[in-house]
Amino acid sequence: MRARWQRLWARGRDNWQRLGTATQLLIVLDILALLLIGGLLFFTNRVIVHSVQTALDSDLTHHLKTVRAILQQEGYYFSAEGKTVLSLARVTALDAEQLTSLTTVLEAIEESHQMGGSYILASDGRMLLRVGLTLPPVQAIQEHPLFVRAREGIPVNQLSVVDNTLWWLNLTPYTDVNGQVQIILVFARPVDNAYLQSLQENIGPEIVLSDGRHTVTSFGTPLPECCGAPQLLERLHNRAVPARFDIQVNGVPYRVLAEPLDPELAPGMVVALLQPKTTTNLIIRHTNVLLLVMALLLITVTFGLVHFLVHRIFRPMERLTRAAERMSTGQLDLPIREEGAIEVQVLATALDTMRRRLQELLRVQRAWNEHLEQEIQARTQALRELCQQRDRLLHKLISAQEEERRRIGRELHDETSQTLVHLIIMAETIARTTTDPDTRQQLQHIKERTGKVLDDIRRIILDLRPRLLDEYGLSAAIHHYAQERLTPAGISFHMETRGYEQRLPYYAEINLFRIAQEAINNVVRHAEASQVDILLAWEADQVTLRIADNGRGFDLPEVMNASDKAQGLGLLGMQERASLFRGILTIDTAPGKGTVVTVHIPKMDMGEEAYVQNPCAAGG
Repeated sequence: MRARWQRLWARGRDNWQRLGTATQLLIVLDILALLLIGGLLFFTNRVIVHSVQTALDSDLTHHLKTVRAILQQEGYYFSAEGKTVLSLARVTALDAEQLTSLTTVLEAIEESHQMGGSYILASDGRMLLRVGLTLPPVQAIQEHPLFVRAREGIPVNQLSVVDNTLWWLNLTPYTDVNGQVQIILVFARPVDNAYLQSLQENIGPEIVLSDGRHTVTSFGTPLPECCGAPQLLERLHNRAVPARFDIQVNGVPYRVLAEPLDPELAPGMVVALLQPKTTTNLIIRHTNVLLLVMALLLITVTFGLVHFLVHRIFRPMERLTRAAERMSTGQLDLPIREEGAIEVQVLATALDTMRRRLQELLRVQRAWNEHLEQEIQARTQALRELCQQRDRLLHKLISAQEEERRRIGRELHDETSQTLVHLIIMAETIARTTTDPDTRQQLQHIKERTGKVLDDIRRIILDLRPRLLDEYGLSAAIHHYAQERLTPAGISFHMETRGYEQRLPYYAEINLFRIAQEAINNVVRHAEASQVDILLAWEADQVTLRIADNGRGFDLPEVMNASDKAQGLGLLGMQERASLFRGILTIDTAPGKGTVVTVHIPKMDMGEEAYVQNPCAAGG
């Protein structure tokens, strides 16, 4: 997997590099512009949403304070009215006339304040007076914990549940001089849907009151049957208050603000206001649409500006690049225009100056090249002539050397050898005629020494002018010479001839023989070898001679570069002789690995006048 990701990364990097700097810069700047504008759009949207949400929460907070103040004012009003009514009664036991008077007063209070009604109860729970029709059952009042507190003489003013209905209850006890409760005045007002709807019409948001078991709402349908009430109640009672959250009611989004109503007047009671978010969502939606349009316009303008700036820089740079490429191929005639930004114009000016200077330099270089070409041609012609002269001189030198050898060999054969033979005959004749043993012995010794000298002269004649070369050809001459030189030295040899042997021109045969002669002499003098292999191959277009020994070998560069130049004269002579016929001579040797001398001579260059065409390139 890692190798796969590495390959994908390498491929993507290569594709990215192929895009070029201009395209890369366009892509990077476009992405940065998108990120910047997108971030700005997101931040602006968040600010707008937060501002609208904050305004909505602020409005809900204000309305919630109003609802709490109204409900609290209701409770405080009941408490004040109860104390006033009982202060007017000042009774210890109500008679019929007093009951009639109190009924008139309570009816006036109920009508003016639209209360549900009121009771006057005795301390033992008996109902003494009832005003109004919408009242909680007397039995439920008698069993309520608030009534127990009122019988103890404690005024009670609370929002409480009686018989599964939410009521504002005010219980004001009346005590005699002894502190005994005589009667209890009960004010009751139902806090139902109709009541909350009347409040909702004044403030706007929907109102929900709940103690966790009983709930009253200003919605048209009572909870929990309406509007997703279970989810609302669950949200209200499963989170700490005060709380702000959003909820869907009948498919309509609402913003909810919930707080405790009043720890004294309504313990455990939570009041929640629900403000529809339709208007705020519409505002946010319209604002987002406007922001999106502005963002698209800004993106378009930014992209256009980025493309304009990039192309303003890189188009002249591309032209300058093409101009530089033309300059690199030698096209220096077209001038470079100055356009684009000031920096690009400076660069164009510098490139055009460079173009003119290169043009001038190329002109000067061409002139110098022409002059140098003429000089080279003249020097080459002179060198060729010198090489030809050298080859002629070398050829004449070798020819003179061979002629001198032939003359010396002929003189040794015709004169010196004949004289020595005559001496031998004379010594033998005198030895046969003398009777003195000492003289005969001395003459025999002279005969033997003269015969040895004659053998040496014959060997020298063979070295100077091998007669076998003239009579039997190159192969026989090399074989005879190897046998004469190697066998007495205790070196065995094997000679192989390949191909159909042909007679070569005189100078070609004598030079090949001299190369073989020098190589065989080197084996005898220096190689310390025990075996020599000689190959003479007659091929279609060349003659190959190879002489290999198993001797001790030598360091060729060291011998050729030695301060004692006499060490390499033999090798140098071999190379010179091969070069006269465009031949190639190679020496493969190393200390301890023997020596192989190989020479290849083309047949087309074996004429006596071959040195005339030899360009001196073969290493002479």
